[in-house]
Amino acid sequence: MTPERRPQSQVFGEDPDLYARHRDGYAPLIHAVLAALTPGRAAIEIGPGTGLATTDLLAAGFRVTALEPSAPMAAALRAGVADRHLVVHEHRFEDHRAEPASVDLVAAFQSWHWVDPAAGWPHAARLLRPGGVLGLCWHHPDPVEPGLRARLDSHYARLAPGLTAREPGAKGRDVDAPDGPARAVARRWFDPPVVVEIPGRRILDAEAYVGLLATQSDHRLLAADRRAELLAALADTVRSNDDPDAGPGRVTLGTTTRLVALRRSFAPPPA
Repeated sequence: MTPERRPQSQVFGEDPDLYARHRDGYAPLIHAVLAALTPGRAAIEIGPGTGLATTDLLAAGFRVTALEPSAPMAAALRAGVADRHLVVHEHRFEDHRAEPASVDLVAAFQSWHWVDPAAGWPHAARLLRPGGVLGLCWHHPDPVEPGLRARLDSHYARLAPGLTAREPGAKGRDVDAPDGPARAVARRWFDPPVVVEIPGRRILDAEAYVGLLATQSDHRLLAADRRAELLAALADTVRSNDDPDAGPGRVTLGTTTRLVALRRSFAPPPA
């Protein structure tokens, strides 16, 4: 199988340690809000990876059934999080079988976009008790400084011109737009969302910046030699950068962590 034809949703498991080192965790407020909104503590977590959010869900008192389709990621989660209230299954959310109306929380941290929307929304509505919560959370990156962005883009133009996702993170994950297609589906079974936004900032050196990029699925799909050449060029550019806030050889990466929490209404469950 060529690198470009690997399933994009599975490439994170190629290097779980890299993922655990460079990916952001989540502000305590996110889990506090979910705990406050949720009537009970039976939770499903979709695509937990190495457990960046799992440990906080457990600390908030949830009993977590983690659904991780990547076997290496599931192994890393089991090895890194030992808790009697954690059960790990190696399959997709769409394939998970449980009693209807048996779950208080379905949570997805940086993972709902990998769920088949045609199956995901009704399946969440089927599993959640009335009053239960579907919590969808993403880190939204801010653009880096325009001058640095232009220098970084010159390497993409030369080495990976077809790669458009060039920031560490993903934009456009808003499922609550009033006229958006996701919201139109969600309102069949969910009340209007509660939205929480938390700004954040990381200061990264060259190795940390390209390490974060190396966990992005778009970058991982590049052939290994091309990816290594691109990341080396990007790292050299960051090393020569003089960030007025972060200092020489660093880059300031702003993010907004956005939680969209939708309460399961009392509408009849999907067939």
